Amino acid sequence: MIIFKDRQKIRIARIPLVFILLLFFSISSFAQSKTNLEIFYSFTDSISNKISENFDGEFKEVKTKFNLGEEYYIFSNQITSSLQKKGLTILPESSPSNCTLINLVIDQTKVEYGEIFRDGMFGELKLERKLRLSGNYTLSGKSIKFFPFSFSSADTIAVGTIKDLESESFPFTKGNIPSEPFLSSFIEPVIVITTAAVSVILFFTIRSK
Repeated sequence: MIIFKDRQKIRIARIPLVFILLLFFSISSFAQSKTNLEIFYSFTDSISNKISENFDGEFKEVKTKFNLGEEYYIFSNQITSSLQKKGLTILPESSPSNCTLINLVIDQTKVEYGEIFRDGMFGELKLERKLRLSGNYTLSGKSIKFFPFSFSSADTIAVGTIKDLESESFPFTKGNIPSEPFLSSFIEPVIVITTAAVSVILFFTIRSK
């Protein structure tokens, strides 16, 4: 370890460290994870993509009937908008037009969190996040065709961000959070105290020289 006797040199030596820390936090802010609701919205876009494939890319008029219940009603507008972007014209269900009826059901959404782990000795607590959405739809015209669907995603997030990624208004965006490992919660305070003690010793050692 190199110890500068000149206090000015000590201040200069600390500048790169401060710069690195600022750079680290700025990069972390740009790498913010999607919320659970945003991921479920992306699943509904995938549903629309799957439905539109059945129309061979041709311009079509369709009716829709969504059986989403009270819990998933917010997906209705998202799916409708996505279908329209795919070139489908959505007519009211009561319309006399003899067009294809899309009858869609979402029967399950799930949010699961894995075991908590520390990203390195001094890193933050993280866990694996898994989301899943499944259901089915039928296309009713001259005949009825049945199509099941299931979409899932998995990534790693910081434990401290979970509250921001879940939505209080929509319970299906929440999952059971596992408890922090005992060893991790015991060792962290010891490391902090030890680091603080070493810092104090180095501070007075530098001043004495």
